[in-house]
Amino acid sequence: MNKKYIYLIFVTMFLSLIYLQKNYLHDKLTSYVSEKAQQRFGTKSIAKDQENKIKSIARAMNVSEPIVIRKMNHNALITFGYYNAFAHFPLLFDFIPVGSKPFLFVSEGFFEDLSPKEQLFLIGHEMVHIKEKHTIYLNLLLNLFFLGLFLFWLFFKKIINKNAFIKKHSSVFSVIYILLFFISLTVPNLVSLAYKRHIERVADYKSIEKLKSYDGGIKLLERWKKEFRLPDYNPHYDLFSDHPSNAERKQCFLKLKNRSKEIDEKYKTT
Repeated sequence: MNKKYIYLIFVTMFLSLIYLQKNYLHDKLTSYVSEKAQQRFGTKSIAKDQENKIKSIARAMNVSEPIVIRKMNHNALITFGYYNAFAHFPLLFDFIPVGSKPFLFVSEGFFEDLSPKEQLFLIGHEMVHIKEKHTIYLNLLLNLFFLGLFLFWLFFKKIINKNAFIKKHSSVFSVIYILLFFISLTVPNLVSLAYKRHIERVADYKSIEKLKSYDGGIKLLERWKKEFRLPDYNPHYDLFSDHPSNAERKQCFLKLKNRSKEIDEKYKTT
């Protein structure tokens, strides 16, 4: 029998086996990425009354999908801070979505030290991320971009080797090649940071609009300012940060608070 047919039969059998076992493989993968997420950020459950409080805020934000809630471990606290919470979508190899439940990790000081208004704002903010699946495909898109970039540079290198004019001025084109390579590596990271700032603005706005949690947001910003020693404003902050500046966020919260007061006053007078 022709070798091509043997390979075709083998590949067909392999794909058929994967298809027949797709539910088993899906369950195994989701279990694997969930375990990895908990090993990375925290395995301890929170108290039942605390979990119920978070889920009631989730319902208020129209988030109906199941969420796994865990307490941050020491390493996560170092990264995200003592007064914080964050949503996380478990990903295979840190970039492939496999359909597992989203996680919400809360810090040690979340229930101990944050006021109910601060908790309301922060949970509402994270629920927006979960509901709109803000970051679930970001790493996948970045990896696909870098793969395409690598293939492009291989193709470009072949053109360089075949072109007589480029060979003659190889030193000049080598410099151009290196510059273009580093620019192409930098741009996706800047775009990624810009996207992250955008989704933080969206989460802030929708949390406050739905829950009227501007006072909690303002107070929480002051806590983070002290904890992370953040400046109110930095002329280069927006370009290289994954969050808007404190000054911008506070201005947004105050604007929404004033607008809410104006609407309330209007309804009182009518």
